[in-house]
Amino acid sequence: MSERASENALDPTPSGPEDSPPLVDDDFDRLARWAADHIGARIPPDQRERLRQRLEPMRAELAGTRSWNDLYRKLRIGSERDAYAADAVRRLTNKESYFFREAAHLALLAEEVIPARLRALRAEGRKELRILSAGCGRGQEPYSIAMAAAESGKVPPGYRVRILAVDVDDDALRLARSAIYTEHSLRGVEEEARRKFFRLDESGRFEVRPAFRSNVSFERANIADGRWADDYPTQDVAFCRNVLIYLNDEAQAAAIRSLHRILAPGGFLFIGHVENVRAAPALFHVQRRPHATYLQKPGG
Repeated sequence: MSERASENALDPTPSGPEDSPPLVDDDFDRLARWAADHIGARIPPDQRERLRQRLEPMRAELAGTRSWNDLYRKLRIGSERDAYAADAVRRLTNKESYFFREAAHLALLAEEVIPARLRALRAEGRKELRILSAGCGRGQEPYSIAMAAAESGKVPPGYRVRILAVDVDDDALRLARSAIYTEHSLRGVEEEARRKFFRLDESGRFEVRPAFRSNVSFERANIADGRWADDYPTQDVAFCRNVLIYLNDEAQAAAIRSLHRILAPGGFLFIGHVENVRAAPALFHVQRRPHATYLQKPGG
C-alpha cells in the first residue's frame, strides 16, 4: 500500500452519494475480508462508513451492480475481476504524501546509513548502493530519497545509487513515473531546493529534474505477499513508512519477514514513527537516535 500518515486505514474520507444502499454486516464482512485477502488491509468495523464511501462511486458506476453483493461478486468472479480489483485497490489506498516527509530519516540516511553501507560495499567489491521504497505511492518518497542521497556528498565517484520503488496501486505508479506534482506536494520545500530539484512545466506544475529521476525505477508489488521480495536483488536500505499500520497482523508479519529477506546483512529499515510492529524486534536490532529510530538487520 502507499505511503500514509493517518492511523485510520481509509482516511482521508471522500464524499459519496447519500442514497447508496446501506452496507449491512454481511456485506461489510465480505468486502473487508476481500481487502484483507487481496492487499492485507486492516479495516475494522468502526470504518464501515468510510469503506462504503470509498467504494460507493465504483458500485454506482458499474453496470449491473445494484447491491454490495453484486460488487463483491465482480471482485471475485469473472474475466474482468482483475481490472475491478485494481480499481478497488486504487480507491481503498491512501496516497497523501509530500516531499522530504519525516526529514529526520533522510538526515540519518545521509549522515549515518549511506557511509555504513558503503563500507560494506567496499568489502564486497560492489559499487551499487540499493535502496527500496516500499509503498511508494505517487513517488514523493523515492524521489526525496534520490535527492537526499545526491545531496549528501557521501557517495564517491564510481558508485551508483539505485532506488527501487514498489506499490500495489497501478494508477499511483503511473503518476509516480510521470514525476509531475502540484504545489501541495512541495509544501515545506524551500525555494532554493525547488529550483534545484524541480522545473516548472507549462501548466505551473513541478517536474522532478531528470538527474533525480534516472536512478529511480517503479514496479508493482504487494509487500503483504511474502513472495514479492524473491523477484528483486538484495537491498542495502529499505523505507516502508506509514504502510504497515494499514495491514492486519498476518499481513504485517509477512511484510516484515519479506523486508528482512530482501535486505542485505547489516541493512537498514526505516518505518513510520507511529508504527509499532510486533514482528520487527525478533528480526531486527532497534537503533534509536535523538530524532529518529531505524531497524538494522543483524550481520554484515
